[in-house]
Amino acid sequence: DVYGADAGINGVNDVVLRGKKVCGILTEGVTDFETGKIQCAIVGIGINILPGSFPPELADVAGAVLEERDDDTKRSMLAASVVKHVLGIYTGGEAAVKDAMSEYRRRSLLTGLEITVCPVIGRSEGNYTAVVQDVTDDAKLAVRKTDGSIVLLDSGEVTLHSGSLKL
Repeated sequence: DVYGADAGINGVNDVVLRGKKVCGILTEGVTDFETGKIQCAIVGIGINILPGSFPPELADVAGAVLEERDDDTKRSMLAASVVKHVLGIYTGGEAAVKDAMSEYRRRSLLTGLEITVCPVIGRSEGNYTAVVQDVTDDAKLAVRKTDGSIVLLDSGEVTLHSGSLKL
């Protein structure tokens, strides 16, 4: 909204612009044991606004919202917009969540691509190849395994096969 950027989503927590990651999102939720509903969520959002010198290991994948290092006077507006949108989803009920999930699907860069699924982060046993089908209304990644079965992922790690993503 603030910069007029048409970004995409790579995975569940990376925002991509011009082929490079410009934003990362980490979310932790606390679930009520009896109801199974989320009681609260902790969301961390990091946005690279200005281009700069990234470490060599990140230079090919990390980018910035702005292409040039101009004087940026919109950072406060960006922070306010992020808070407004996140709180709007959180407080807006089912309609707001539905709208957010619709936009998420529209911006997803993984749909139709082949990935490797690691069900338990940090452990390679049990990994399998799948093709991303969709994102469900409750934010699970729907993937089709090579045997044709559909699996809904709500945790774990996915890796995009090299060269699959065309930006």
